[in-house]
Amino acid sequence: MNRILGMVAASAVALFALGASPAWAQAPAFPSKPIKLVVPFPAGGATDILGRMWGNRLSELLHQPVVVENIGGAAGTVGAANVARAPADGHTLLLGVSASQAIAPALYGNLRYDPIKDFAPVGQIATFGNAVIVHPSTPARNVGELVALAKRTPNGLSYGSWGVGSAGHLALEMVKTQAGALLVHIPYKGTGPVLSDVMGNQVPVGVTGVVEIVQAAKAGKVRVIAVTGSKRAPNFPDVPTLEEQGIRFGTDSWFTVFVSSQTPPAALAKLQSAFATVRADAEFRKELVNLGMNPSELSPREFEAILRKDVEAWSALVKSSGAKAE
Repeated sequence: MNRILGMVAASAVALFALGASPAWAQAPAFPSKPIKLVVPFPAGGATDILGRMWGNRLSELLHQPVVVENIGGAAGTVGAANVARAPADGHTLLLGVSASQAIAPALYGNLRYDPIKDFAPVGQIATFGNAVIVHPSTPARNVGELVALAKRTPNGLSYGSWGVGSAGHLALEMVKTQAGALLVHIPYKGTGPVLSDVMGNQVPVGVTGVVEIVQAAKAGKVRVIAVTGSKRAPNFPDVPTLEEQGIRFGTDSWFTVFVSSQTPPAALAKLQSAFATVRADAEFRKELVNLGMNPSELSPREFEAILRKDVEAWSALVKSSGAKAE
């Protein structure tokens, strides 16, 4: 027995001397492989543009590729559910939006994740409003004219948003209920397809992010008649908000990076540190403003409080609008 114990002790000493790890050794340093960033909407939309822009900077800091994977559907909830079920090792991130993390709980009775319990915020990137756009041939230059047009159009006006229960959907539903306009919703899987169909006059009205419409608006392919949110968009300073045009809808939307709440603390801390470095970069902040966003200053803990308040606020809006998941 003494001989066996001596051999075990000698083997352990040899292992430590060679830098080898016994069963209780630490896991590989994070990140140990490429990071997947799930963008819960199709390519070409605001979320996709921002995700690739942010992912490139994160990759430089963590010395690992950040691979964007577009998983659209159900106003962002399909992509969010994918991240909720992914291994909780910090290598799968979600570029979350208000629709998937704050609005969905009130809209979907069978939501496959809890936006508060199942996710931890890496950091909020920015807040923003969305744009109400029309095809140039549509004779409406503001919300009042849009409402009048809808009232005199047989069967009303169709409008597209990036999904049932999305911030865009709820914004136009508030116009519908508060102004008595007959507006018929057409859900899409992302803002990119909405923009495409409005430019092609396949649908006369749409709600998209302000990010992807800048070039189309400058080229005269769409007309912006209103923005949602609490303030005007930086890149459309002359376009009034819905509230300025008499519609009570001033809730901001946001982009926030999330990871599984079961992520190891060391990995989460490293992600949050890298996130803070990216967000503090002056050039990155300038790009956000150019895209029509307001850079966030919130810490992860501060954002958690905002998320809880937003879940309650959006729940009230969903109920008042009568919106239901299809």
